[in-house]
Amino acid sequence: MNKYMLCSLFSAAVIFLTNCSEDKGNYDYDAIDDVTITLPASYYNVVSGGRLKITPVLTHLLEEKKGELSYLWEVDGTAISTDLNLDVLLPAMSYGSKVCALTVTDNTTGMKFIKTFSLEVVGEISVGYYFLTEDDSQNTILSYLPIATEENPDPEIIQTKACGGALFSASPISITGIFGASNIAGSGIWSIIILSKGEGNRCVVTEGKTFLPTTIVSETNFVDQNMGYTFNPESCINSMQGELYFISNGQFILYKRGLLYRPAKHEADYYWSYPMASCMGYSFFYVYDTLSHRYYAIKPLVTNPELGIVGDSNAYDDVVEIGDSPDLSGHTIIGAFSLLRKANLLCTATTEGLHLHTFSNVGTTSFQYEGETMLPVSGAGADTKAVVVKNLDWYFFVGNRIYTSPIDMPKLADYATIPDEYGRVTSVSVSGKQSRLVVTTYNEKSNSELKGSILFINIETKEIKAYKNVIHKCVSSLSANDATSDWYDIGGDGL
Repeated sequence: MNKYMLCSLFSAAVIFLTNCSEDKGNYDYDAIDDVTITLPASYYNVVSGGRLKITPVLTHLLEEKKGELSYLWEVDGTAISTDLNLDVLLPAMSYGSKVCALTVTDNTTGMKFIKTFSLEVVGEISVGYYFLTEDDSQNTILSYLPIATEENPDPEIIQTKACGGALFSASPISITGIFGASNIAGSGIWSIIILSKGEGNRCVVTEGKTFLPTTIVSETNFVDQNMGYTFNPESCINSMQGELYFISNGQFILYKRGLLYRPAKHEADYYWSYPMASCMGYSFFYVYDTLSHRYYAIKPLVTNPELGIVGDSNAYDDVVEIGDSPDLSGHTIIGAFSLLRKANLLCTATTEGLHLHTFSNVGTTSFQYEGETMLPVSGAGADTKAVVVKNLDWYFFVGNRIYTSPIDMPKLADYATIPDEYGRVTSVSVSGKQSRLVVTTYNEKSNSELKGSILFINIETKEIKAYKNVIHKCVSSLSANDATSDWYDIGGDGL
């Protein structure tokens, strides 16, 4: 190597070293924040569609480097919330274990921090009290209060918007129950029917043991799939024989063994509502026609070859006028009752007071309106409620006042007063053994997120046990807390 090349290499080395020694830190590598996520627990139990609340704690490696964060909660890959603190009603899900995660994203750097946890979807809903409610957006939410036990004398209310994997549709209508109806869910347990009118699962049939959907009733349940029948349930009623019937689009439809039979066909136009079942042994119903404002009896047509009539035992095609049946225009129907070994009773309300109507029959050939008893009371109207206890007594809820009257010899008497702090009465039912009234109220002026309350009133002592501001606005309730007869024992609280 010649001397000129050596000099050039030496000069380059000197320049390089000089530049390095003068580097003032132009290569400034910032440390990246690290976020640690801590959850109160790694394992949670919840019912399908139930409320899940988790408040995480985030710890930053570099407090001064906190960036803008975003959050994503997921259950089995399904996003359920984008808030830091989780407080949601979960989607409808099957029972079992679910893999869940909270992902925290640093929006400045794009770094993601993930914390996983386990969720067990369980069936904690069985024997107890059911309250069908709606929130401010008319979403259907079922509130369930378990029965009190020695181990759990004051149980917490469970909220859910689903039955197993079935999400309730919006705009709830009613919840009804049949005890020991073997043709729906087996003898000795409660069969429960939940109706709503929004798009989706409008009729969910379940049972008070596992709270899994027995059937989701829809158009697909019609025996004849070629007729294009629609199913928009408005009410349901069971016969004394335990068969279930729906009124859908004003039509009367039998539901039996998972099948919907064709709607009843009539020569004139009727729009049925407020059905009353016949007494044991007879196959007919009293139904109110909203077009004529009168009650009629309906039953299956009897086959008569001479007249060319072909009857169908599964369709209540025959409409029979009831002698002296009154025009109920201007009346609000507040109670339609089928009482065992008694005539059918109807209660209506007007501004004048309460009207008690009695219907009777001779077999299935003659139907009569027996008459009306008027009970004057101020404040009666569309919000008045009525319930019958043990086939013996009426209980009327007019505003915040409760009145009672014997059925056989009607005479109104003061019973109790509901304190104003609970708001107005929205639903009334009786407990399984009919020893207490189950009342829900709603206070629109309350500052609480949940403005609905539950009141249990001991019928003998009039003592009130209240659960204040624990539910949304209740539209219907069911006391499936015990068997309805002493012949059965399902482990309820006997009330």
